[in-house]
Formats: sequence, C-alpha cells, structure tokens
Amino acid sequence: DLEQIMYWMVPAALGYLIYGVGFGQMEEGRLIGTRANPNLWGTSLVFFCLPLLGFVVQKRGVLMRLVFALMFGLLLGNIALTASRSAALVFLMAVPLVFLPLRKEPKALLTFVVPSLVLVFGFLDFSVMMNRFSTISTGGEYSSVHRAEALVVGLQIFQENWLVGTGIDTFPMYFAAESHSGVRQAAHNMYLTT
Repeated sequence: DLEQIMYWMVPAALGYLIYGVGFGQMEEGRLIGTRANPNLWGTSLVFFCLPLLGFVVQKRGVLMRLVFALMFGLLLGNIALTASRSAALVFLMAVPLVFLPLRKEPKALLTFVVPSLVLVFGFLDFSVMMNRFSTISTGGEYSSVHRAEALVVGLQIFQENWLVGTGIDTFPMYFAAESHSGVRQAAHNMYLTT
C-alpha cells in the first residue's frame, strides 16, 4: 500500500534532513552531504522530500502539521546550507503545489508554515546562496564561469563531432583540450556529457 510506504519514508526523510542541517560536512561554506557534492545533495533532498511534504500536508491533526513544519523548515535549511541554485529553483517552482491543500486553511499556514520560515530565516545564513545568485550575470563566481565555458566548448565539440559524438564520458578530456583553462571538468549537462 502506497500510503504505508509514504508513512515509513517520512522518518527516513527527517533523518536525512536532520543529518544535513546538524551533522553534514561543509566544504567552502557549503553543505556537501554524503556525496561530496552540494548540488547533488540539495536537489536529491528536494526531489525526495517534496512528494512527502505533499503527502503529509494532506493529513489532518496537529502531529502531522508539526511534522510538515519540521520537514519544511529542515528542507529549506538544507537548501540554504548547500547554496545550490538548482535545488533552490526546483524548490521554489514546486513548493506552491505542496501548499495547494492548505489554500483553504489559512490558520494552518499561519500556525505551522510561517513559524518554520521565521526560524529558518532567523538562524541560517543565506549569504553564500545570495552571493552565488548575484554573481551569475557578472561571471564572478567560478561555477557560473565554468558552466558558460562548458556550454561554449560543448558546442565546439558538437560542431566537430556532430554525427557520432565523442563517446560516453569523454567530455572532460575534450574540455581540457578545447578550453582556455586546459583543466578537465564535468559538463554539468547530460546532453553535453554524451
């Protein structure tokens, strides 16, 4: 039964979220989770937890509302600590769908969601994430610069090998040969990778 599975997944999700906020490894001011990749940690949690939030928000009772508020706050905290732009964007696009069942219950929103938002924004430092968003247009942040260069180099590689490509997982080698930096880098794009 899917509902039983969802009930068992909620404590697992809470465990991961608590681990991330409380005990997760940090590197260069960003939470890297268990995979040493902040973007992977952040987006994995968003994709795993948002359906569970949607499940929990539909349940009645104070306990489930508290679980919802805790899970929501911890998820937002993990996203803030990873400073992952992709996780933040996916979260911001999908979270309105999670709140649809609460649209007729403004009291529940005020009682459970607003306090978790106040706690998260009051105790977490969002400056790393905001800095990463603000430097996209100026090219000041390495990740933004690298992604732009990866796209340009990827298009060059595609133009040279348009018929059969270069092979699976060969992008780092070709990137090193074609880029200005000469360093092997991941494509950050599945299409360019293959």
